[in-house]
Amino acid sequence: MTSNDPAVAPKTNPNRRKATRKGLIIVNTGDGKGKSTAAFGIVLRAWGRGMTPCVVQFLKHDGASFGEHRAAEQPGIEVRLNPASPQACPPSAPA
Repeated sequence: MTSNDPAVAPKTNPNRRKATRKGLIIVNTGDGKGKSTAAFGIVLRAWGRGMTPCVVQFLKHDGASFGEHRAAEQPGIEVRLNPASPQACPPSAPA
């Protein structure tokens, strides 16, 4: 049988609603290392899939410029440090 055979084709549910795209907020907290690395890894994966990610990072000192920030800004990913506004990142354009 081939994959085009209707007997083996996956069945679809006619009552299933079409998925709508929504934003996602991920908060990494805790002691120790790895939080920024994990966050920037997720951001780069999202960017690689055509999404428009934004990083909001709260640091103990202003003006920090770590390697992760510089790497994320190369492809145009916005990084905001210690934002004062509740609207930290602009809404992304609909895909």
